[in-house]
Amino acid sequence: MLNNVFKRKPNTTVTATVADIHARLAEIVEEVADAESEAQALTIRQTRANEVAEQLLAAAAAGTLSEPARLTEALRRRHELQSGNADGYLARVAELHNEEDSLREAVANAERQAIQDAHAAAVDAYIRALAPVAHLADRVRNTAQAAGKWITKENSPGLISHEIVLNSALIDLRTFPHN
Repeated sequence: MLNNVFKRKPNTTVTATVADIHARLAEIVEEVADAESEAQALTIRQTRANEVAEQLLAAAAAGTLSEPARLTEALRRRHELQSGNADGYLARVAELHNEEDSLREAVANAERQAIQDAHAAAVDAYIRALAPVAHLADRVRNTAQAAGKWITKENSPGLISHEIVLNSALIDLRTFPHN
């Protein structure tokens, strides 16, 4: 019989997991914004450092540079910023987006599982509610002849059978408790 299929217990950790995933998704949004901001800021600093260095180099070439230490500092700063790479930040953004996609898929799977568990619990409750009625119907059938009554599907259509079909599965209600 397929009765055991309907006796699963719902997954109680799904809610906690989904809440944790949603918290991580919120963190990812912040981390993406931070990484994108850092990449943009680095690009702006690199551009500005290049502009300052080029201006001071042009002034040195023209012989109008009054502070050589300023040129040295500008070249050092440009070199220092050039070693910084916005691609690293952008790679981090891509990693975060991949993690986000995986987490969203995990949420969808968890929600699908929760729906399946809720359905299984509803089916189980339905069957358990019908089991006592099926046993009473059997008592009606068993006592009908002694009472001089003839029970048929035509004259007693509401009298349920001990077997029902649910989700294409044949379920014998006699195997469920009927207290």
